[in-house]
Amino acid sequence: MNAITVRGVTKNFGELSVLKGVNLDVQQGEIFTLLGANGAGKSTLINILTTLSLPNSGTVSIMGFDPRKDGNAVRKLISLNAQTATLDGEFSGAENLRLIAQLRGVRNERAEIAVLATRLNLTDFLHRKVKTYSGGMRRRLDIAMSLIGNPQIVFLDEPTTGWIPRTGWSFGR
Repeated sequence: MNAITVRGVTKNFGELSVLKGVNLDVQQGEIFTLLGANGAGKSTLINILTTLSLPNSGTVSIMGFDPRKDGNAVRKLISLNAQTATLDGEFSGAENLRLIAQLRGVRNERAEIAVLATRLNLTDFLHRKVKTYSGGMRRRLDIAMSLIGNPQIVFLDEPTTGWIPRTGWSFGR
């Protein structure tokens, strides 16, 4: 089964046609990247795939579910890391991660947070308030928040904005 299937998806904003018959298949376990110029519709397509927007026409399937009809089922399977960080600056990094873990029903949140903190090199500053973090530190924490709960599909919309990844860091599960 495909993780993602898109057939003939269009999206218009008034007179502006942003997506014009997009077709794609993403297999389970595959890493898939959307590349294109600014304004090409990448974020628009991600918003459709993550139930944040509806296409004007076409069909979408996420792990066999139609986001239009089964939005709640789709949202349980996915995680979205948007272009802008969604962090609470008054919380520590650990508190931000615990909040997301609790919302996603993670059973052993401390262990999962420890693993993600190690993988994303967050351990040294995890207990400081996020408002003291650099832009790169915030981005890494935001990505860690997207990985909490081991979602089946992770959508990363411009994941390296404000962050320079270093060799040796692992996003793998």
